[in-house]
Amino acid sequence: YALIRVIAVYSIFALAYISMMPVVAQDVLHTDAAGYGLLLTFVGVGALTGALSLGLLGMRVKRGTLFIYSSYAFAVLLVIFSLVHVRWLASVVLFALGFAMLLNGSLANGLLQSIVPDELRGRVVSAYVFVSVGLAPIGSFIAGAVAERAGVDWAIGGGAVIVLVYSVWAFRRYPAIREV
Repeated sequence: YALIRVIAVYSIFALAYISMMPVVAQDVLHTDAAGYGLLLTFVGVGALTGALSLGLLGMRVKRGTLFIYSSYAFAVLLVIFSLVHVRWLASVVLFALGFAMLLNGSLANGLLQSIVPDELRGRVVSAYVFVSVGLAPIGSFIAGAVAERAGVDWAIGGGAVIVLVYSVWAFRRYPAIREV
């Protein structure tokens, strides 16, 4: 349950940055549709690099420890992204965000599947998918409301701080995640 709660918090408060990207591209980075597409390309290339890196690592590192580090990295990179107002720097941060986001999601999925008994795996993975995908629109709604009142940088950065604080608390409260 601890792992699914962490993923729920990330889904609601961290993944909203993707739905906020058109606003970031236009209002913060002052770019057009082609620039927006390029920004998303950096996220995708970072995610592809993360997937290949995770595949190369195999079982040489503890997945729980790597999950914790990728969770912290994702939240910190989101805070940094919310502060960036230069396109080339935003591209670099988005590459790293894609990398950390892919590691975080893949590791969470793999950890869940490895610790759940065989007879419950289908139900637990179903709950995981619901939490990771189904709660994201709620986060986008919240981020949109915050962005309308305080600005998109506050919406992304505020969500990232919530995620970071929750992660620190959760990983201290449930140290067994590190051992998986």
